Amino acid sequence: MAGHRVRLAALTMGVVSMLAVSGGIADASAGRTYRVAYQGPFSAETTCNAYSAALNDPPDVYSSPCFYSESGVPGYKLLPGWYFRYQYSID
Repeated sequence: MAGHRVRLAALTMGVVSMLAVSGGIADASAGRTYRVAYQGPFSAETTCNAYSAALNDPPDVYSSPCFYSESGVPGYKLLPGWYFRYQYSID
C-alpha cells in the first residue's frame, strides 16, 4: 500500500510539473516566475540528498527533499531511482 502511495505521489508531481514547466509558476510574494524540473535518478538516497542540498540557492533555486519512484517521473524519466524536484527562477 505504501508503494502505491509513493507511485501515486510521483505521478501527481510529474503531472503538476508538466503543467508548471509549460507555463511557469508565478511567485506573487517575490514577483518572480519559477519553472519546475527534476533531477535523477540517483541510485542512493544520500547522493540524491547531497545534490538537492547543493542546488538549493534561495531565492533563485528551491529544491525539495528526495523521493523514491519505481516507475520514474512522468514527463521526465521513466527509470526507477531517487529523484528530487526543484524550482528555478526564470527572471
